[in-house]
Amino acid sequence: MQQTVRFLFWSRDRQTRRPFTLSGYHPSESGLAAKFALKAAIVLVAAILGLAIGGLPLNRIVVPLLPLVVLTLLIIWILPENRNPPTRFMSFTFFAYFVAVVVWPYYLAIQLPGLPLIEIRRLFVALSILGFLICYSTSRAFRDELWRICRASSLEVKLLWAFVAFQALSVPFSVDVAGSIPTFVKNQLGWTAVFFIVAYVMSKPGNVDRFANIIRALAVFLVVLGYFEYRNQGLLWANHIPWFLKVSDPAMINLLDPMFREGEYRVTGPFSTSLSYSEFMAMAMPFFLHYIVEGRKLWLRAVALLCHALVFYGILLTQARVGIVGALAAHGVYFAAWTIRKWRLERTNIVAAALLFLMPVLLALSATAVLTVPRLRIMTLGGGAHAASTQGRVEQMKAAIPLIIKRPVIGYGPGEGAGVLGYRNPAGELSIDSYILAAALNYGLVGFLVMTAMFGLFVLKGIQVGQASKGETSVAIAAATSIAVWMVAKIVLAQEDNVSVVFMMMGLIAACAYRVRQDAPSAGVSTTRRWL
Repeated sequence: MQQTVRFLFWSRDRQTRRPFTLSGYHPSESGLAAKFALKAAIVLVAAILGLAIGGLPLNRIVVPLLPLVVLTLLIIWILPENRNPPTRFMSFTFFAYFVAVVVWPYYLAIQLPGLPLIEIRRLFVALSILGFLICYSTSRAFRDELWRICRASSLEVKLLWAFVAFQALSVPFSVDVAGSIPTFVKNQLGWTAVFFIVAYVMSKPGNVDRFANIIRALAVFLVVLGYFEYRNQGLLWANHIPWFLKVSDPAMINLLDPMFREGEYRVTGPFSTSLSYSEFMAMAMPFFLHYIVEGRKLWLRAVALLCHALVFYGILLTQARVGIVGALAAHGVYFAAWTIRKWRLERTNIVAAALLFLMPVLLALSATAVLTVPRLRIMTLGGGAHAASTQGRVEQMKAAIPLIIKRPVIGYGPGEGAGVLGYRNPAGELSIDSYILAAALNYGLVGFLVMTAMFGLFVLKGIQVGQASKGETSVAIAAATSIAVWMVAKIVLAQEDNVSVVFMMMGLIAACAYRVRQDAPSAGVSTTRRWL
């Protein structure tokens, strides 16, 4: 009782002991009554939030947590100016998140009694975002540099904000507002915030090469993992998950079951489906291609060529057409962009000039081979074993068009597309097989078009920046190709496993555009802030 009274009423002698305050601020001069009211309000709010968190299901806990998030943002906003913001902490936690988002299965999370799921990837991204917010709030130099980075890709970033606006607009009109709010928040944390973090981190010399090396290493690691998984005919960790990492959600548990097609096992790795696994491998291919043609050391280029072949082998283990088509798109887009770059930088290069004029012929020959060679046709366009999935996509398209026309602007809310479509696969599970349909249903037709324009312009920006630069900023071509591969895959794949990686590619391109502009002789931008 005495400790409670001292906590509520006790105040120090200002003449002898000065309360702790941050630099640039002054201690409060409030009386005892004001202090009591403030602390009582804090206890009351904490009790209400505790009851709400304890009484709501796990997928709704984000709602009562919003006031805490707002309070945290307010505290960060009022922090004093800092000449040394925690940029290194932000960078380190981002790279940790990058590794986790690829290799850590999202259906494995720390689950303790009475607490929400603690996902490793979300923990790292939350720490990185916290570092970013502190840097942005406390450092004018950080804010100015981030503005200049975004100014180098002005139109693309404006489309990004427009896409965020359409996502936000669809939430209050969602068919399930309480379900759309967590999805919207998750998208902003894993997509929008990641873009700005990457844009700043990649603006520092050396980080672009580091990012490219990490994605190559991750792809090789996944191939090795996929090989042993194929030998095991099941996920290696399926029967060895500790109790505190097991998720009780039935949909997540089903992901641990082995997948087969015509008796042949399909490698899944840490992703939700084998298609997402092959999608990432195809997205990593341009980074191998870039080092094969641009690397400095011959023996490392040979290693990159070998690893590139291993990545394609990993795609074959999934038996996923989306991976094969993605690999073809990766080679076609990258070599077209690289040929134009080589020809522009070295007009006397006979090989580059020959390839430039042979590209249409090579494209026609590739299309002819796909259509005429039975093995290639089945691997890319499908055969008898793929007839059911192809027919399912056709049926979904027919059912989705009237629904999209009904709500062309606001959509049905983030994450609600599959439920609104109502299509179920032979196993009775809700299914939507095209991200085009999912995005148009979620955010409306206009929001989908804005999103597509955003991705498309970043592809063009990356190719343009890569062609105009040398050194590590030329990796922008590989990043742009990776986004193009992802866009091709999304025609027949709705899973969002790799969307965060795509936003990383966009941030990398924005950073490279800024660095190229800074290195240009006529570098210089307007000092008037308009949109950041």
